[in-house]
Amino acid sequence: MLTAIAEGIEAETSDRFFSSLVRSLSLALNVAYAFVTRLSDDSTHFKMLALWERDHFGRNVELPLMGTVCQGVLHGQIAHYPAALRARFPDDHLLAEWGAQSYCGVPVFDRQGGVFGHVAIIDDKPMPDGPRGIAVMRIFAARVRAEVERLRMEDALRLSEQRLPRLIEDCE
Repeated sequence: MLTAIAEGIEAETSDRFFSSLVRSLSLALNVAYAFVTRLSDDSTHFKMLALWERDHFGRNVELPLMGTVCQGVLHGQIAHYPAALRARFPDDHLLAEWGAQSYCGVPVFDRQGGVFGHVAIIDDKPMPDGPRGIAVMRIFAARVRAEVERLRMEDALRLSEQRLPRLIEDCE
């Protein structure tokens, strides 16, 4: 498990980072699905940044938040539903499509303390060991936060580099 965690949080950066993370998370916790999301600015939708489905990467879709198992987590709560997941969230059609029975999710907070998105796992069998999954997922969520901040800084630097020639030109 430690090897899978290390590979998932250290191996890649940028867009490949999120893909590596969800694959490693699924392998580390032996679950069918793992994903990392970003919450929309208006907090009504969330978009998959990376999705691991059993043995391959899934499509990064955007979904409405209301009525989903992810809703509480994307409002800042940690959630663990060890079994009977679809009975608790009958309006979450993706759970039925995946044959989901259990879920565990942790929020990813931004630098200001707001919710950026979340890291979650779903399985088609019960997931009784919530504390272990939550502990591992908190490590992954912290790494997501660091990568998001790194990407923001990289974008800010790129913008500064683009403005510099114009500033020099204006001073001449």
